[in-house]
Amino acid sequence: MSEFDRELETRLVRYVQVDTQSDVKSPTQPSTARQLDLSRMLVAELLEIGAAEVTLTDYGVVLATIPATTDADVPVIGLLAHVDTAPA
Repeated sequence: MSEFDRELETRLVRYVQVDTQSDVKSPTQPSTARQLDLSRMLVAELLEIGAAEVTLTDYGVVLATIPATTDADVPVIGLLAHVDTAPA
C-alpha cells in the first residue's frame, strides 16, 4: 500500500467515526449541531492543504477554492458531497 493510499484510508476512517446522523423531525439546517463536526474537520483540512476562500455556511456547506497548479486553460471543477447520514 502506498503512502497516499494509507493517507486516504486514515482520513476515511476518521470521517466515518463522526456522528453525522440527521434528525428528520428537526426544522433546522443542518438538522443536528453534531453534523457540523465533520464540516469543521473538512474546513481545517482544506486550510491545511492551502485552499483559499474556505467558508462554512450556516447551513453546514463547506466552500473552498483550490488554486490551479498550471497556467493552462483548463475547466473549473466543482466537487459536491453530502456529509450527513440518514437515520434509517
